Amino acid sequence: MSLIVSESRLSVLMQRYWPLTYAVMVLSFLIFGAASVNLAQTFLLNIRLIQEHGWLVLMDGALDQLIELLLTAAFSVSFYLLFKSCEAVLLQRILVSSQRD
Repeated sequence: MSLIVSESRLSVLMQRYWPLTYAVMVLSFLIFGAASVNLAQTFLLNIRLIQEHGWLVLMDGALDQLIELLLTAAFSVSFYLLFKSCEAVLLQRILVSSQRD
């Protein structure tokens, strides 16, 4: 298994302050979870409503709701990516420190 080698300022900062990185990882996981709760179910119900009632519900706000759902999904994914970034930095730190021992 190869290590992720990154010398960016952000990566160095995240490795140096690993407890803060861990806290950001936990917070991003919680935000990802809260943003994605019932997201798929609500999205599918919105699509079904549009299919059944067509233009009428689009004009009554179903299109706005669909756009909001897509923005919520993008918001949720951004916090998932933040979580995975923190995870990669912390794993790299653990693996490097275990190789030194």
